[in-house]
Amino acid sequence: MPDIETWTPEDDALVRQALGSLRADSDTVELADPFLIRSRGDGRRRRTLLGWTAGAAAAAIVAATVGYAAMGRDGATPVPPATSTATAPAPTTGSEGLLATPSVLPLGAEWQQRLGLRTTPVVQAQPAYEGNLCQTLEPGTRAEAQRVVADPARPDETFLGVQTRYTFATEQMAVAGAETLAKGIASCAAPVSPTPRVDPRGGAREGERFWSYTKDGETGWLGLAQSGRSVAWLEVGAGTDAGRATTEVDMAGLVSIARERLRRYATTAGPKPGITAPPPKALDEDMPVVGVEPLIPSTLFVAASQWASPVLTGGQRSYAGPGAQEGSASIVQCETEEFQAGVGGRYGIVSVRAGSGDANYIGKQRVRLFEDVQAYELVQADIERLDQLVMKGCTDPAGNTTTARRGPVKGTYLLTTKVTAEATGTQYQWVGVTGQQTEGAVSTIVFHGTGDGQGFTGTAEEGFTELQRLMDLAAQK
Repeated sequence: MPDIETWTPEDDALVRQALGSLRADSDTVELADPFLIRSRGDGRRRRTLLGWTAGAAAAAIVAATVGYAAMGRDGATPVPPATSTATAPAPTTGSEGLLATPSVLPLGAEWQQRLGLRTTPVVQAQPAYEGNLCQTLEPGTRAEAQRVVADPARPDETFLGVQTRYTFATEQMAVAGAETLAKGIASCAAPVSPTPRVDPRGGAREGERFWSYTKDGETGWLGLAQSGRSVAWLEVGAGTDAGRATTEVDMAGLVSIARERLRRYATTAGPKPGITAPPPKALDEDMPVVGVEPLIPSTLFVAASQWASPVLTGGQRSYAGPGAQEGSASIVQCETEEFQAGVGGRYGIVSVRAGSGDANYIGKQRVRLFEDVQAYELVQADIERLDQLVMKGCTDPAGNTTTARRGPVKGTYLLTTKVTAEATGTQYQWVGVTGQQTEGAVSTIVFHGTGDGQGFTGTAEEGFTELQRLMDLAAQK
């Protein structure tokens, strides 16, 4: 090997010239648009990475060869290959192995495996649930609401999708609840416009359905899975890495995983400690109904006897009373006659008492029935209208101010009224609104309490749980 001391200024100039030429060539290459790069699938990204790595390695070899040649190195001496940082491979755990991990909804690793994501996303609780993509009617009780994100420290920027589970008193109700959600998806307004997809693995599968939709020019996916008394809603967001990577086969597989998880794990979930489980079947009772003629039958209302519970009525018997409305349809604080005048359909109201005596009304239920070809859309509009009304709050002519907050389940609210005129104190009203099994029927349930211990005296959480129990019963009607 020649002595390294033979290096001369001429050698240095040769190396500089070679490197300068290589730089000039690379500067003329136009970089691809970032959006196009992100839109490529994992396979294309891997091929691109390998191509750039090979190019970088080749450039390194050229530079090294020129340098070493100028230094008098032996050209036959092997040159060490350039190193590159490769993306970590996806988990090798099979789908059956992942299913062994208890969870009623798909794991982050299952999202990664089914949708071909490069990294494992994180499944976390949805801190402020504002309804699903289509703002459809949500039947049953929302048991879990989760979001799927790539980086839990930046959930909004790395959002990938949503998964939600609804529970029902019976399996028959769950099947009907899945159909209600499917109708909502079918009527989802433009520009979303979901399109039903067929499972490419071989036709329709019982309890499994999915759709693709377009939002802002990008594709997203929706899926429903039903098993037993539970329904899972799956949403892969448009404009996300997951949405761009997902195919029909991928979404069909994710829905199948969701249904299998419901089958394995949802049946083991029991009622919350200290809370009475909802009855398996809503009962019918002959009760006095006030409202618009012809009166709505009492069979569309929750049986007054089923209002009773250790939490809501203190264990006392509950029954229906006459409850005169004097021609008014208002039962929710902030509802005015002007507000009610803009709502169509027939309505009926049942008032419920607890214990003995004539003045111990604890709550009311209003059923509004839209007998129209667009009944489903009218039910949704009524639910949305009530939401906007109560969340806006109000002040009555006497100066008493009412504010509201949403409960853990869509359609549930706690209204707080600060009484300052003629008396002082605080009044509370729990409000729940839900669609019913009867097409075009929407039910509003209210019960009340005061700051000095009258009416319902439970905690806010217990109040919302009782609302959900009554709403489950109303949804069966």
